[in-house]
Amino acid sequence: MRDSEPLIASLLNVIGWAAALLISFSVGSALISGTLVLSFLNEIAEIVIGWTIILLSLLAAALAIIERKRI
Repeated sequence: MRDSEPLIASLLNVIGWAAALLISFSVGSALISGTLVLSFLNEIAEIVIGWTIILLSLLAAALAIIERKRI
């Protein structure tokens, strides 16, 4: 935590970040399993997009943690 950042702001940032990550995982999983169907795409494209969402979310989470540790 940065010294100048209040505890409540830091806590809200973590909660918002975790919520966004969970939503990304939910959307990606729904596209992969077929629960969420995009009518203008075929099944293979939905699976590729679902995995792309999950992998990019994991990458973003890892980079955010690394950036946070550097500060």
